[in-house]
Amino acid sequence: MKTDHVVWAALALGLLALPASAQVFTMDFDGPGAGGIAKAVPPPDLPPGTGDQRFGSAVLGYYDDDPGYERAGRQPWNSTFSPNALAIGSLQDPDGAGNFPTAHSGWYAVGTVDGTSFEFELAKGLVIAELSFWYDAGGAGSNPGFALFSGSDLVASASLDECANPTQGFCGWKQQVVAPSDLAHQMITRVSFSGAANKVVFDDIAVTAVPVPEPSTYALMALGLTALAAIRRRRSR
Repeated sequence: MKTDHVVWAALALGLLALPASAQVFTMDFDGPGAGGIAKAVPPPDLPPGTGDQRFGSAVLGYYDDDPGYERAGRQPWNSTFSPNALAIGSLQDPDGAGNFPTAHSGWYAVGTVDGTSFEFELAKGLVIAELSFWYDAGGAGSNPGFALFSGSDLVASASLDECANPTQGFCGWKQQVVAPSDLAHQMITRVSFSGAANKVVFDDIAVTAVPVPEPSTYALMALGLTALAAIRRRRSR
């Protein structure tokens, strides 16, 4: 009986140490009110490498509750974008700042006009358990795609659909749900989005982030399960 108590105590400790809660959020790049992220006025002293934010807006730490940006509505979602990621307005924006017809939601989506890819990364200690997003490609040659990374290691990548005859220069919004098999046990911490500059935009990036379980947690649970199996084998004899 005493052995049973030890085993169940080990299992209970292991379960308690597993990720207790997931952080579920959707990045829509609109921010509070009609102005959105792209209309935010950056503070005068920007972090090094931020770049010019007068046109569009570097998303960077907006979803990481970065106090350096002092923007109303920034979210504590532990997700930081690369400096070339821009919140770009669609033609629905009263200023007509974008070159794509509509955003999937609101007026804004995210893309880049500098290079052919941009990315976001979760804060240390978090991994992606679920991921989906919407994208709109600018027709043949726009080359939309995405890649999943665990730290600096590439885990999976895929090309996305484009169309031969776009309407108003773009193909229309499509949803991509990342296969659970590409996320499970892969410790995905970073996602890169790709496409020809100013020809592919992404919106409503939905993420479920969970804490990374400590290796000792798995070891403790494995020890408990092994001991419990041994006890059951002895009793069945």
